[in-house]
Amino acid sequence: MPRPRIKQPFTRLDRLMLIINTSVIASSTVFCFVSFQDLPQIIPTHFNVNGVADKFGDKTSIWLLPAISLLLGVGLWSLSFYPHILNYLTEITQYNAPKQYALASKLLRVLSIVVSLIFSFAIYETIVIAQNSADSFGWLPMIIIVFGFITLLGVYLVQSTKK
Repeated sequence: MPRPRIKQPFTRLDRLMLIINTSVIASSTVFCFVSFQDLPQIIPTHFNVNGVADKFGDKTSIWLLPAISLLLGVGLWSLSFYPHILNYLTEITQYNAPKQYALASKLLRVLSIVVSLIFSFAIYETIVIAQNSADSFGWLPMIIIVFGFITLLGVYLVQSTKK
């Protein structure tokens, strides 16, 4: 049985999330442009779990981060308009589809913002560390990111399984 296709309303909260997501991606890209000239030829391109750079590359590789951020941000945001193609924990019927689709759409939009923020942080830290302003960003940001993702998914799972 095919899932119902329901057009989700685009709310004020959705508009606000779109503005936040676009602003985060744009500001981190602008930060790359502004900082590019001051970067050394070799910059960190990968960090271990302790936040210490363990791989290095040409400074042009900094552009990979905003490109991936844009791709993932736009991809997740676009996917939120097609909730009928996603996988769900419960069977989708005409009765529960509006709630399930709304929850899944919101989750994807929030994930888009979170991913954009993570890449924005990575861009900032890469540039700061490349300019020798710091040695590492430590383990605390990684714990916050993991805890944030688990919390976000936990809230979604609880909401989506409520009757």
